Amino acid sequence: MDTSPNSPSGIIATKLRPPRPYHAVIPRDHLVQHLRTAAPRLALISAPAGYGKTTLARLYVESVNVPCAWLSIDPNDSTLNAFLTYIIAACESAYPGMCGHSRAGLAAVGDLSAERMADRLIQDLADLDFSLVLVLDDYQFIEDLAVHQFVSRLIMRMPETLQLVITTRQDPPLPLARLRGHGQLLEIRSSQLRFTQTESEAFLRQFDALPQANLAELTHKADGWPVGLNLLAMSASTHVNPSPPANTLSAENAPMISDYFLEEVMQTIPESEQLLLTSLALPDRFTPEVCALLARELGVDVPVRDWFTRFSRSHLFLYSLDPNQNWYNFHQLFRTFLLNRFLRTREGEVIQHLYLRLTEWFVQREYIDEAIQYALAAGDSRRAAEIVEAYAYQAMATMDWIRLGRWLARLPDNELARPGVSTYAAYLQGFRHQRRAAIQTLEEA
Repeated sequence: MDTSPNSPSGIIATKLRPPRPYHAVIPRDHLVQHLRTAAPRLALISAPAGYGKTTLARLYVESVNVPCAWLSIDPNDSTLNAFLTYIIAACESAYPGMCGHSRAGLAAVGDLSAERMADRLIQDLADLDFSLVLVLDDYQFIEDLAVHQFVSRLIMRMPETLQLVITTRQDPPLPLARLRGHGQLLEIRSSQLRFTQTESEAFLRQFDALPQANLAELTHKADGWPVGLNLLAMSASTHVNPSPPANTLSAENAPMISDYFLEEVMQTIPESEQLLLTSLALPDRFTPEVCALLARELGVDVPVRDWFTRFSRSHLFLYSLDPNQNWYNFHQLFRTFLLNRFLRTREGEVIQHLYLRLTEWFVQREYIDEAIQYALAAGDSRRAAEIVEAYAYQAMATMDWIRLGRWLARLPDNELARPGVSTYAAYLQGFRHQRRAAIQTLEEA
């Protein structure tokens, strides 16, 4: 089959085979074996950009003794006609001439409906006496409802000889719950795709110019994100200083990481939503309510609840911090990128105002550590001291001296001299058996 870019069919050959890796590939034997053992009807590999979804799918199809039909999806495939054209080409790259029913349907005037075309492909697959693995890579580019309907029908009616593997940055609108309930869905997500410590160290060993002293810090900063680890390592290897401190390598000062986030993440987000997204980097953690607060203060006109639900499902380097999925935070490199982008584009008064609003939100819910942190970030040490003074007795009454000490340690000297605050500081010194210091603190108050 002629699949050159200039062929009459217009099929681009490189879309029908797995992309070649641009660096040494770390074996993911445990994940490949998981896929082989489960052998699900649908394997969904869903994670943010750069987590090795495509690599895992390629490693899997290379490990099984079954022909593979591969389609690398791009935005141009998000119409039923274009998608079907490439699906047929992908299947026939594995078994030439197998899609007679599908080709007839595609050529027939007035027969191009998702359900009928899915049934035709199902018939082609049923007529096939051999197994096939069909990989739909980068499915997040599909927006056409008709394509989703086609894939949904295919999944629910496909013969046992077909296995479908989908890689995506966000969960698609497919019958996942039904498949999950029937044990026919295997999900592999970012938590499983993250490099382990051993895998990270093995990956970094390919960079000969990388100072050994940086390995642990780079591994920590990447937090298992494969592309992040690669970009950090490349930045460290090419740094002018032959042995730069690893703690200087972040999304802020490693241009390759910032460029990656700009190209792979921010370009997929409408400009009207980017302001709200970047503002979420101000707090260390956030809830949908914090998101709504920031949206109101910034005058962002979006349906926040719906936006946050969609956003939390889009795998934008977002981690849930609790089983109830109330609290979230970002991957640290992505948060650094967002925070610097927000600070560069907003006036100081706006930033100060938002930190103060965060202060009051957190103190109202008695998250005192964070309330103090944001008051200080706003430059309002007086408000931070007021919060300490208001809650210090509660900490002391419950013998939570460590927490009280942490609060007091954050205050500047001029606020520690406040009569109310200094009294609690003296109590803490007394608890620590620092009698002379306690007396001096009280005398200076």
